[in-house]
Amino acid sequence: MSDKAKELLQKMESRNKVQERNKQRVITDQDLQDIDDIVFYKTKKTNDILFGGILPYFNQINDDHERMMQDLEDIKVLLKAMINNE
Repeated sequence: MSDKAKELLQKMESRNKVQERNKQRVITDQDLQDIDDIVFYKTKKTNDILFGGILPYFNQINDDHERMMQDLEDIKVLLKAMINNE
């Protein structure tokens, strides 16, 4: 085999190695995206199971907070009325 043929063969092999590495990198990127999707959907499913979704959970906390604030206002009014009657 001539030197030129050997050189061409080496270039082709080198190019094939680069293409193979690029394929592996693309596959790895796709795998990472798949893992990301799986984690997202599993987390969402767990959230739905535990809380029925996170928004209703926060809404419940907000409603409880508003109810407690109203109760505190009612207690203040009652205490002021009791103090004024004495």
